[in-house]
Amino acid sequence: MPPVPMFSAKRFCAPAKSIPKNPEDLELIRGLLANRADAWRELIQRFGPIMQARIRRIICRFPGLVSLDEVEDVYSNLLVALNARDMHKLRCYEPGRGRSLASWLGMLASHSAWDYLRSVQRRRSTQATSDVENLPCVFGCPEESLLQEQRRTWVSSLLADLSDRDRDFVRLYYMDGEEAEDVAASMNISVKTVYTKKHKIQARLASEVQRVELATA
Repeated sequence: MPPVPMFSAKRFCAPAKSIPKNPEDLELIRGLLANRADAWRELIQRFGPIMQARIRRIICRFPGLVSLDEVEDVYSNLLVALNARDMHKLRCYEPGRGRSLASWLGMLASHSAWDYLRSVQRRRSTQATSDVENLPCVFGCPEESLLQEQRRTWVSSLLADLSDRDRDFVRLYYMDGEEAEDVAASMNISVKTVYTKKHKIQARLASEVQRVELATA
């Protein structure tokens, strides 16, 4: 079972100052902050499928850790979180950075999915520690288990060598599958910088992979 990637807990969040390009989004935000029932119904109708799709895309990568039935749990938790702390997450939406409301909510859904996976993994790890002697071997031969563990450790160490900002980039672009325009808006950089950073990170990781392969040859 692959480990859930650990990234910076930083959230790209700033007070909303500008009017979004879509006036319907502005009106919806106002309705949500006023806690109008019709606004919440519209949110679920317009953006519920988008948020659920983002959650499902991440959850389905870890079939050994969670099931697709838990997509609904994550989605429900997200809706509760949107209403929590005086709707802090909604107040953080900053349309002036070029991100649509759909993209913003999709990003929050991705964050919720990763947070849920990490919480499940922590619970499983705690249980495994106490019950380890009673667990059956499900990974085949010991050599294969060791190899898988070494691979996971190696990938984690590669990511650990990146800066917090580069790890955030990896999460947004590769793990969350966001478009370059959305990554640019999230990180407050240009789309050109997104592609430049992508190539630099790929080159750095490829170089490190080659170095390790030569050292172990």
